Amino acid sequence: MAGFSGIVRVLYLLLSFYLVQGQFCDRSQNQCVPQALCKISRPILGSVQSEGCPPTEICCPQFLMTESKLPSNDVSLTCGQVNKDGLANTITNQKNLAKQGELPWMVALVDENNQYFGGGSLISPDVVLSGAYITENKTLDQIFVRAGEWSFKITTERYPHVQVGIRRIVRHPDFLRNTGANNVALLFLERPLELAPHIQTICMPPASRNFELSRCIVSGWGKEYARARRYMNVLKKIDVPVVRNPECQARMKLAHGDKFVLDESLICAGGELGKDSCFGDGGSPLVCPLKEDPERYEQAGIVNWGVGCGQKDTPGVYTSVAKLRGWIDQEIARNQMGNPPTDGGYNAKSPGSRSCFNYYKAS
Repeated sequence: MAGFSGIVRVLYLLLSFYLVQGQFCDRSQNQCVPQALCKISRPILGSVQSEGCPPTEICCPQFLMTESKLPSNDVSLTCGQVNKDGLANTITNQKNLAKQGELPWMVALVDENNQYFGGGSLISPDVVLSGAYITENKTLDQIFVRAGEWSFKITTERYPHVQVGIRRIVRHPDFLRNTGANNVALLFLERPLELAPHIQTICMPPASRNFELSRCIVSGWGKEYARARRYMNVLKKIDVPVVRNPECQARMKLAHGDKFVLDESLICAGGELGKDSCFGDGGSPLVCPLKEDPERYEQAGIVNWGVGCGQKDTPGVYTSVAKLRGWIDQEIARNQMGNPPTDGGYNAKSPGSRSCFNYYKAS
């Protein structure tokens, strides 16, 4: 047993030596490789330089390298397909953070200075679904869609993002700022995006879809918590439960008074401590597993407003995509130059400012 312990100590010292040497990635003994090709399991974040390697790679001792293959470059033509293992294995065991390319329908909205101000989802190669509130004071030349983004600080991602302007914004005419009702907008792109492993569409639900009690995912680059000083660099991914509307209304009355009424165009999700969308996530998607195919996702909601972020028993409020499906299809038919959004196999035809009583989760 003593001999075995000695061998373990020697191996540990050798590994420690290689890791220290790796701070400079001595290429005679180490090599910069994607983390998927190294047996060391360490997170790679946008603020960390990986020991002299590009931020999406790791300095790996040669004796710890593996010959396993990287994710395939095959492009899926099926909506709602998640890359559950990521496309570069750049994050391990990081709470509430998405892996690179994991949610390929997610897009960032940036202004003319490339400053992030909200999120959206790709529902067709040339159409993005987002919020009316976050776009209402911006002109066409002040909004750009960035698809395939993951970290705003990393420029060496295996699959680079694609940025494109928009040619038309269509906001719901019945959007009400004081309740968040009908807070939805369609952004029609200057050109269709070419689908790729990290750029895919999300499925759209039928108008009859009910997501109550489903566990779903909300994503975005907004603040991690209400008092955070800045937005996230790496895409968040947070699982939240969809709450029944009567229960949500009862909880919101505690904050807004007995006269509060949750509009029919809204749904709620969250209410678990520390798990919520937050300021800067406005327009971002809430997606739920397809009942017919749980490995794929459809969009249930659009981040709208809330009472703070991540408070226990206080869910966030989302625009219901199912309840506004008719308007979405109608406006796409009028304005789109490409293909319509995709259903998930159904028979369907087709921090911001303070309002009267709530905080929109916008920039």
